[in-house]
Amino acid sequence: MALYDGAPDIILAKVDMTKEQNLNLRARFGIRGYPAMKIFKGNSELPYEFRGPRNTEGIYKYLVVERERTRECGPPPEPRDPTKESAEL
Repeated sequence: MALYDGAPDIILAKVDMTKEQNLNLRARFGIRGYPAMKIFKGNSELPYEFRGPRNTEGIYKYLVVERERTRECGPPPEPRDPTKESAEL
């Protein structure tokens, strides 16, 4: 689902991590509690945790502001893969 008609590049998705068919996603992304909100930028498969307000206005503002910031400054560095980091320790 696009965030709104003016932002077709911002996609929102919902996944029920309590369903058995989604257990692999829960493990892959280290989800331990609910609701968990992950943000994927561009084609990245490594998300980062959304720590903003958990209401419609807060999520909307964050996504739109972040989108504009990214357009002005370029994309942020790729998030680090925690599974690779823990293996290196």
